[in-house]
Amino acid sequence: MPLRELDAKASIAKYGVLIPNVTTLKKMYEEGGSQRALILVIDKSGSMKGLIRIERAIEASVGLVEQVRRSGDLVSAIAFDTFPWLTSPPSRNYTEIINKICGLIADGSTSISRVPEMALEQRLSRHATFIITDYV
Repeated sequence: MPLRELDAKASIAKYGVLIPNVTTLKKMYEEGGSQRALILVIDKSGSMKGLIRIERAIEASVGLVEQVRRSGDLVSAIAFDTFPWLTSPPSRNYTEIINKICGLIADGSTSISRVPEMALEQRLSRHATFIITDYV
């Protein structure tokens, strides 16, 4: 299935954990107010090696970016393995964000401890955060 045609909800339900009443793909906020945004946190550690895990993480991430594109909200992406790194600062350049996500390669150990700090540095008051990982 081409990435742009991904049903993100089905992918997350099949390959990840969909938490009822917590995880949603609905429009995140009502109209008005401060900027709305999505922060994607993507695990690219060594445990994600192999086509199934990293491919599904990329598909789910791209699907979420496509959902946000429809409402015109900001997207910020953070990838992590041994250390987190800002894949994309808050932006509406969806094509560039998708290209960066599609270029992720699994490697390194798993350390998510600095990710919340990096997410807060984005200074987005109204946002939803999705963490895509195989770590439980």
